[in-house]
Amino acid sequence: MQALLAKQLLHKQLIPESLWQRLVTRVTKDASVTQEEAEDIVDGVIGFLKLSADHPGNAFAPSRKVDIGWHVFLMYTREYADFCQQIGRRFIHHRPNDDSNQHNNGNARQTIAFMQLNGIPYNPKTWIVKETEKADCDCENGCDIDCVTVPS
Repeated sequence: MQALLAKQLLHKQLIPESLWQRLVTRVTKDASVTQEEAEDIVDGVIGFLKLSADHPGNAFAPSRKVDIGWHVFLMYTREYADFCQQIGRRFIHHRPNDDSNQHNNGNARQTIAFMQLNGIPYNPKTWIVKETEKADCDCENGCDIDCVTVPS
């Protein structure tokens, strides 16, 4: 398992410091979490988006905490689009599943299993998946990525 044992921000360097600070501040405020938790969440979503860009044929789903960061990042539309283009040359769409009775193949547990199988480090604090979370997070039930190539 490649879960991180020590506090590390593996993906912070993928975005400008000014954007990092804006996202962390927004997550702290909107999710009512500490700055350290917000940093973990922002790092988690950057890593999740990089994973999605690096493996476009797979359907991945974020954990509940990572999804918080994804929703925040999406509010910064220009920066989000630029980041997607930078890491994968395609826009990574957020596609929630509105039918809670229909589960797709890209749930968070499968995303964790993929990261473990492929030796991709992740922070277990942002990838906690509990059975009780399944019922209260629509995105956990079926939020996945839909990559669309954007012409250069």
